[in-house]
Amino acid sequence: MELIFSNTLIVRNFVLNYISGLSHEQLLEIPTGFNNNIAWNLGHILTTQQLLSYGLSDNELNVPKHYVPMYSKGSSPAVWQKPSDIDEIKNLLISTMGYFESDYLAGKFANFKEYTTSMGMKLNKIEDVLHMNYGHEMQHIGIIQSITKLVK
Repeated sequence: MELIFSNTLIVRNFVLNYISGLSHEQLLEIPTGFNNNIAWNLGHILTTQQLLSYGLSDNELNVPKHYVPMYSKGSSPAVWQKPSDIDEIKNLLISTMGYFESDYLAGKFANFKEYTTSMGMKLNKIEDVLHMNYGHEMQHIGIIQSITKLVK
């Protein structure tokens, strides 16, 4: 499991470095053919990991409560009244991985409730979330890379 935590942190740092030169406007732009923007994808990565791990284990999330409706599957920045603080999201992408690993090692996910994703993946224990989440984040990083090419 140490490798999954380490690799997830590497991937999150990679994507933050990849978008580091983009302006606030570029991070919020929704290109033609896309439903979301880079900021939404960052918030979605963060919020999904929190919901699947902490939420399904009856633990408090390490993200602000307003992130859940803003970044959950099916949401869109097209209806945002005001975007979240992008710097806060960037910081949380890194800091929450430390909390997640510490909480995992401390056994805080012992009460995990089984869940089947919209793709039909069965998550029977927290380790299943760790593996599924890594693939999910890679998928959204690919989307971020595609959007980045369109907003530059």
